[in-house]
Amino acid sequence: MIKFLSDEWVDQAKNIVSKNLDPETDLNNANTSVLNIINNVPPDGHTVYFFLAVKNGKITELLVDKTGSLSEKNAEFMVTGNYATFVQIFRGEMKTLIALIKNRVKIKGDKMKALQFVKPIDKITYCLREIETEFEEV
Repeated sequence: MIKFLSDEWVDQAKNIVSKNLDPETDLNNANTSVLNIINNVPPDGHTVYFFLAVKNGKITELLVDKTGSLSEKNAEFMVTGNYATFVQIFRGEMKTLIALIKNRVKIKGDKMKALQFVKPIDKITYCLREIETEFEEV
């Protein structure tokens, strides 16, 4: 088991996504970037920044940071939510769109464009479930 959002998890994520997802059919040749701000991460309630950049449907950056330095990234979208919500999304217990509708995550950026990117994000998330991931207890 690999700890969620660890360096090893990020390396596995990059490999799995590039190997299993087609830039055109799965990711619609998307060009975007998303900074996920994950609050209340156990055991001490800290914040983790998870940055994803996609160009022509290929992941160009997938970074995780606990210091806040990624908050300076000029992401097209910023998604903020609690660790428990992100765990539910990554486990497949909640879809990204439902999290948005239920206000479990908040998004900054062009919401209409973000909605166009929900399906590719769900494909990335689904793909990442192949990683045997260890989540912290909430």
